[in-house]
Amino acid sequence: HTLNGHTSAVAVLAFSPDGQYIVSGSDDKTLRLWDIKGKLLHTLNGHTGLVWALAFSPDGQYIISGSNDKTLRLWDTKGKLLHTLNGHTSAVWALAFSPDGQYIVSGSWDKTLRLWDTKGKLLHTLNGHTGSAWALAFSPDGQYIVSGSNDKMLRMWDTKGKLLHALNGHTDAVTALAFSPDGQYIVSGSDDKTLRMWDTKGKLLHTLNGHTSGVMALAFSPDGQYIVSGSDDKTLRMWDTKGKLLHTLNGHTSVVAALAFSPDGQYIVSGSADNTLRMWDTKGNLLHTLNGHTSVVAALAFSPDGQYIVSGSADNTLRMWDTKGNLLHTLNGHTGPVAVLAFSPDGQYIVSGSYDKTLRMWDTKGQLLHTLNGHTDAVTALAFSPDGQYIASISFDKMLRMWDTKGKLLHTLNGHTDAVTALAFSPDGQYIVSGSADKTLRLWPGNWQVWLKVGCDRLYRHPALLEAKTDEAKAAAQTCLDLAKWSNSEKAQFLVNQGQAIAKIDGDIKTAEAKFNQARKLDSNVAIPSTTEVRQLAAPALVTQGEKLVKDGKVKEALAAYADAQKFAPNLKITANSWNKLCWDGSLRRYAADVMFACDKAVALEPKDTEIRQSRGIARALTEDTQGAIEDFEAYIKSIDNKEEKAEHQGWVNALRGGKNPFTKQEIQRLLDDSNPK
Repeated sequence: HTLNGHTSAVAVLAFSPDGQYIVSGSDDKTLRLWDIKGKLLHTLNGHTGLVWALAFSPDGQYIISGSNDKTLRLWDTKGKLLHTLNGHTSAVWALAFSPDGQYIVSGSWDKTLRLWDTKGKLLHTLNGHTGSAWALAFSPDGQYIVSGSNDKMLRMWDTKGKLLHALNGHTDAVTALAFSPDGQYIVSGSDDKTLRMWDTKGKLLHTLNGHTSGVMALAFSPDGQYIVSGSDDKTLRMWDTKGKLLHTLNGHTSVVAALAFSPDGQYIVSGSADNTLRMWDTKGNLLHTLNGHTSVVAALAFSPDGQYIVSGSADNTLRMWDTKGNLLHTLNGHTGPVAVLAFSPDGQYIVSGSYDKTLRMWDTKGQLLHTLNGHTDAVTALAFSPDGQYIASISFDKMLRMWDTKGKLLHTLNGHTDAVTALAFSPDGQYIVSGSADKTLRLWPGNWQVWLKVGCDRLYRHPALLEAKTDEAKAAAQTCLDLAKWSNSEKAQFLVNQGQAIAKIDGDIKTAEAKFNQARKLDSNVAIPSTTEVRQLAAPALVTQGEKLVKDGKVKEALAAYADAQKFAPNLKITANSWNKLCWDGSLRRYAADVMFACDKAVALEPKDTEIRQSRGIARALTEDTQGAIEDFEAYIKSIDNKEEKAEHQGWVNALRGGKNPFTKQEIQRLLDDSNPK
């Protein structure tokens, strides 16, 4: 089908959850609702700007649209405008319904997200940084995220995206930060030449003065007793957690760009733009100068056992050293500066990221194992998952990419609109947080189990799982129940929803009740519909079943289905068309007397519909109501123009007037064949 109607470019579209309808949004400022055959049902007018975003509610009853007129608009599926949602101060470019259909979230060029209920009420505005996020970290327990920006602020959030605290104090861009190992404190470094120490309620505890230029790097010692910082002033400085300067580590002749504590906390290694690494003890004594690189040392790490150091440089190489300063291996392969690197948690592998747009994976003997291609710009940060199974990387190409340890690209995560500059795994490996020059932090699933939960959560009320027709859909629903880490109450509600869908769509009360029994075992407090309510849900589906059964020649079963539907829902409105299907097919299947009541109901509902009168005419003829049959056929003859059909029906009338029944076995079979073509 070609769906014509819009007078300008179509920017966005969506299918209804049941797949029966399509809604489209256009630069012509309208939405249009179509059926899947391409018929235009409604044109939704209201927006005064381009329509850039839209979505159906999970139950398919509502449509939400967003526009560069700064508004959202909520519509029903008949095209009626229900609410105009005002609040954004720039174009609305993204929106979604919550899985339960209770909330709408919208994103705008005004740098905010806004949360609404379906009555159009604004619930929350999620404001954040006004500048690029340059540094971030998870708390050790994974409950909190702290971010630092060139807006001079740190902000602390929970993992639901709620802003808990804004930490004011720095007078220039925040460039580095870390949580203490016990999660009680945060230390931040800034271009204002200071470090600042905070508690997790956002209270400033200490300002650490000493550096004479911007702070580039910092770290807590593993026991949380000390902080070391590196600066543009060419020094490292060591502090206690009360903010007292303990040692100034002099030696580098250029910017200190990277540093790390050994796992046992006994040593510090630093990398500098003077092309060297230097190894220090915690008293500030220089133990070794590691020469070899021919350009700035931008990245370094200790192996988990503290026995080795690996460094990365703008000379395009990595170098591996022992803790006595001996060069063990030079790792060649990158064709651009090495910007970031990390050891795997078990210490068996090293992964590096470069301005050559690649990651490379090495063993500890310096052998190149895999080259990870995918990014289209410099790799700016990377990390192993805590279990060592995955690698996450980010780039100036705005993408976050997930890899396995064989170098296979698993996921490309889109979302950021500018260079991505920082990332971290949560301690349990469940989440990744990324920070970008687009002034946002984004929280992503960190492994397949979390991705599965995200997918299952999004499909929690979707017909694809609830109605699960195919073997694949049934397996997917069971997978969500088994592996999506839903609580027992969530599983129970899903089973209840499944049961209701089965009753409503299939009319299968027995299977629905089985689902409800499963739900009760998981959560005795789950709300389960009563038997009466389930039967009322099932009634329309039983009518549909009856229509199919009578068409297939199973007239007695069809009559039972119609009878059950009426018994279960006495006020159910069965259409004239449905009664007519029972009348027509039932009569031609030699059950005219049994379906006569359906013929009469159809005529009573639509007395001017002569197609229905024709059906009843056949039923009357087959039950020896000759005069009634003649009256119905003559009404039909008067309503049609087709000469051949008029002649056929007039022949039936003439035969009946002559005392003959024209509906022989052969004629009935012909009518059946005509109405049920193969």
